Amino acid sequence: MATGDDRAEIARLEKARAHAIVVADHAMLARITDDDYVHVEASGRTRDKQAFLAGVAPDGGRFDRYELIETIIRLFGDTAVVTGLFENCFISGTAPGRVRRGRHTRVYIRRDGIWRNVSHHATAITSPLPEA
Repeated sequence: MATGDDRAEIARLEKARAHAIVVADHAMLARITDDDYVHVEASGRTRDKQAFLAGVAPDGGRFDRYELIETIIRLFGDTAVVTGLFENCFISGTAPGRVRRGRHTRVYIRRDGIWRNVSHHATAITSPLPEA
């Protein structure tokens, strides 16, 4: 049964994931990403765990920042669904950083008492968000 501690753990994993992307901490990302991971980019491109890890800091590029602007965590037993809003900046070579904003859905599952990310799906936001 999911608890408040589970919600806190998922929130911690979300922050750790964002930080690990910026500092290219492949070991951390490998630990919290399930072997059955599926990553769907805003472009529609899909990647498995290894391709996702390789894309975090490809030759000549890196994430300058990855901010979680909004995070909503829903728990369903040993499954957590995280939705929210993010903004990141990717720098490649000498070109100016490319800022992207989008909505995401991530799914975590708990196996043997350990939460791991099994799915990520992003949708790009190309126009200003409406005021609430």
